[in-house]
Amino acid sequence: GGGMPPHRQALQGLIEGMTQLPSPEERQLSLALLRRVLGCLLEEPRFAVTNELMDACPHSSVRALLLHEVKEEVLKAWPSSTSETSSSPYLKMSIPLLIRTLSPPSKSLLFHRLDEIQSALNFYRLLLIKDRTMNLTLIWDPERIRGAKEKCLAPLSEAC
Repeated sequence: GGGMPPHRQALQGLIEGMTQLPSPEERQLSLALLRRVLGCLLEEPRFAVTNELMDACPHSSVRALLLHEVKEEVLKAWPSSTSETSSSPYLKMSIPLLIRTLSPPSKSLLFHRLDEIQSALNFYRLLLIKDRTMNLTLIWDPERIRGAKEKCLAPLSEAC
């Protein structure tokens, strides 16, 4: 039958380990292995798989960790000078991912999602500052700014 591809099953198993194993050492090992497996993938599939994992993962704390991984990848992909360019999916696709993450949950779910929302807001702020001059991520496009305000920031402030 259909079902999940084997690499997704393995990653899902590691996520379960990160949240269900009894000892902190085992949970840390699961996280280290998850990072190792993701690190074996090329940049585009790594971004796609991380995205899929974030969508499928029921644990806010794990989604926050995955978002942190995306942020680290963005910083790694950042060109070292203004004359350089980058075709990294991490630079191109991080804003839609952030907007999705910050789209407000219902009030009852807000508390359960605080980890990832805080992580996403910090990441968004970092990009606003870092991308001020080059706008590599298109974060400063008027459409994106308006979308972030309408879809995320205003509803989030109302939900609090």
